[in-house]
Amino acid sequence: MSSRIIRLPDIGEGITEVELVEWLVSVGETVAEDQVIGSVMTDKAAVEIPSPVAGVIEALTGEVGEVLPVGGEFARIRTSIDSDGQDDDTAPGEAISRKRAGLTDANFDQVPVDIDVTTESTLMDSAEEKAPAVVQSDYASSASSASSTDSTDSTDSTDSINSTESTNSPAQVRGVQSPVSGKQHHPAAVPTAAPAVRRRAYQNDLSLHDISGSGPGGRILHEDIDRHLAGVQGARKADQPTDEPTDFQYQDTRGDTIQESISTREEIEEIHVRGIRRATARKMQLAKQRIPHFSYVDEIDVTAVESLRTQLNERAADRYPRLTLLPFIVLAVLRSLRDYPNINARYDDDADIIRQYRDAHIGIATQTGNGLMVPVVRRADTMDIRTLASAITRLANTAREGKLAPADMDEGTITVTSLGTLGGLVSTPIINYPQVAIVGVNRIVTRPMFEGNQVVPRKLMNLSCSFDHRVVDGHDAAQFVQRIKAQLEFPASLFVPV
Repeated sequence: MSSRIIRLPDIGEGITEVELVEWLVSVGETVAEDQVIGSVMTDKAAVEIPSPVAGVIEALTGEVGEVLPVGGEFARIRTSIDSDGQDDDTAPGEAISRKRAGLTDANFDQVPVDIDVTTESTLMDSAEEKAPAVVQSDYASSASSASSTDSTDSTDSTDSINSTESTNSPAQVRGVQSPVSGKQHHPAAVPTAAPAVRRRAYQNDLSLHDISGSGPGGRILHEDIDRHLAGVQGARKADQPTDEPTDFQYQDTRGDTIQESISTREEIEEIHVRGIRRATARKMQLAKQRIPHFSYVDEIDVTAVESLRTQLNERAADRYPRLTLLPFIVLAVLRSLRDYPNINARYDDDADIIRQYRDAHIGIATQTGNGLMVPVVRRADTMDIRTLASAITRLANTAREGKLAPADMDEGTITVTSLGTLGGLVSTPIINYPQVAIVGVNRIVTRPMFEGNQVVPRKLMNLSCSFDHRVVDGHDAAQFVQRIKAQLEFPASLFVPV
């Protein structure tokens, strides 16, 4: 018998800590090789952590919502293989585990995934040191008790440990307490649900143990979460005491006495900032603290490009998906970047290095049910309008489905953000650190404009852009936006080789 410590692997990209999203196993539960035991969230996406070996869960480190260090202990598993017989090469299943966690041989070796603990005393010492942060099994608790008793009770304690080892089963392991309802749940009854459903439950601070599944085999569906949320909200309203009005009197300007009632009850709801919302909050705070923003806004006449878009959609309605205005704007941004490479860049302010990119990897800010995400269209400058539109649509749908991989949001060089009809007249978007520019698209309005001596309706739109003043001067920013404007007002130039 030996115990193996499963450590949080290096996920890459300089990530030093992750947030614990969910435990998929419980202490005392038997797990198979490559079985996912928990999931964590970086500032970009959720990552599942599999077990590289088969065995019994002895300890799980951390609680849901807690931030854990990369390389720190994640779980401890008791295996049936002695450490002396363990091959020095990669343990069976670890290659698959690496792939599922999004790791490569290059970054996997930077942090050990597991460590053999060959003696029970080492296990007990480690468990005692990490007691506040580790959920221990009855096995480990009994072992710790045995080490603290005198010699008279040592025989009985040892027998108790051996009995626990030999008869340990899910029915004999302590239940796990739900962090939401406080109910005790049996560790063997791990609920089944799709990753998107689990993520939604996590975002709403729900425990899947508290939700009854209506799917096949008791699988929890989105509809089950809807019903549970409706029930919880109804119960909260029923439990809230009726506001008791306070009577008071005052005199009006005529001296008449008037009596009224007001409610003195104040309602406050505390919301834990977790998951994507916490990652977004940290990223925005970092951007505002480090980047000296300045914004430049200009009005663009989009009548001609809107007319062209309508004609293209009508002529190819049976062959291609419908084009929106966004791909045209992105294409104009990409063509303008060729003359302003200092804007297609990322600024490493710790090393005082500006990295200018030959290829343009454009981020598209996308609002999802879990918060704001920015998937990246890589090498967008090599795409035509149809390919670009398809790539934007595909990544936006993937983001809304909660299926983006970390690689889908890596290494963006500039970001475009648009709220469509909600875009307002003017905005001051926050730069996606460490990029140096962001292009904000506002809504289109129809206004009367002079053409010679005639007044005609024209479709107008503001383009609100923000820049990092450490890298981009005001003169370059103004010329960059003017270049975008010229191409959108004369859309034929978007399709002429430069």
